[in-house]
Formats: sequence, structure tokens, C-alpha cells
Amino acid sequence: MKAIGARNLLKSIAKQREAQQQQLQALIAEKKMQLERYRVEYEALCKVEAEQNEFIDQFIFQK
Repeated sequence: MKAIGARNLLKSIAKQREAQQQQLQALIAEKKMQLERYRVEYEALCKVEAEQNEFIDQFIFQK
């Protein structure tokens, strides 16, 4: 009986670890997508900054 209980406990722990691993993999995938969104947003903001700096430079030099 003790051996069966121990075996069932090990199976339960293994299932819990598998479920936790799946949750962590899903979280990693979500964070990777978020990172990609931030990267795209950063690139867009860098472009806007460059355009604004160019506009400012042109405005200053026209005076």
C-alpha cells in the first residue's frame, strides 16, 4: 500500500511539474511577443525622433 501511495504521489508531482512547465512556456511565448511589440514601437519612435530632429534643424537653419 505504501509503495502504491508513493507511486501515485510521484505521478501527481510529475503532472504538476508538466503543467507548470507548460504554463512557463506559454509565459515565455507571451513575453517574446511583447518584446517584439516593444521593439517595433521603439523603432517607430526612433524614426519619429529623427524626423522631428530634422524638422527642428531645418527650422533653425532657415532663420
